Amino acid sequence: MGSFLLIPGWIGLALGNPLLSASDIAWPIVAVNFVLAGVAGALVALVYSWFTTGAGNIFMTVRGLVSGLVALSAAAPFVPAWSALVIGGLAGLLLPLSSYVLTHVLRLDDQSLIVPMHGVSAAWGLAAAALFADGRFGVGWNGVGANAYLGISGQGVTGYLAAVGAMPDFPQQLYVQLIGLLAIFIFAFVVSWVVFKCLAKLTVAWEGLRVTPTSEPGWPSTPASEPAVIDAAQSVAEPPESAADR
Repeated sequence: MGSFLLIPGWIGLALGNPLLSASDIAWPIVAVNFVLAGVAGALVALVYSWFTTGAGNIFMTVRGLVSGLVALSAAAPFVPAWSALVIGGLAGLLLPLSSYVLTHVLRLDDQSLIVPMHGVSAAWGLAAAALFADGRFGVGWNGVGANAYLGISGQGVTGYLAAVGAMPDFPQQLYVQLIGLLAIFIFAFVVSWVVFKCLAKLTVAWEGLRVTPTSEPGWPSTPASEPAVIDAAQSVAEPPESAADR
């Protein structure tokens, strides 16, 4: 239930983004594309788990839904409905395949499938924007082509499969998407490395404070439960007890 609630939540997150309020974006198309991509990702992941294991896996299904939403996030305002189905469906297929590679081939510990759901799906979605954006929406996006783009007035963000009357912008748009993907990866890697380094140092410092001394001044260093150690030299130096002493 929580995973399916991601659909209205994801749409609300896009609608509530103040950076997109003044953009040339058809919000009903964005909402429909998100629903189609999420359903396609869930359906493909369900069918894949059914054919490979003989039973539908609910965990793989809802993770496929999340993968579809993540994959469409970069291209949602710029692609037609059929492209949203393709993007979400391929994200649902990449989820089990990439999870198998990570866990069984690379031997990485990712039981929650965070990397396949958010990393692989996001990378595919960024590249998909350069393939399926048709130029109908996003006029003047990021200050580029406010009046005309590629010599065509009113053309928006465009990839390889341009709409009728639009000029394809490929592979230039793909280069832009890959540069953005590289920038995101570097930022995420550097920030994560710094955070985990700081956490490691804090953990070492905390464990150092928790170390207690084995003995205190004035007290024996051995616990009371351990038997006393007899000095061999002292026992040899003492004469044996005679019968008269007894």
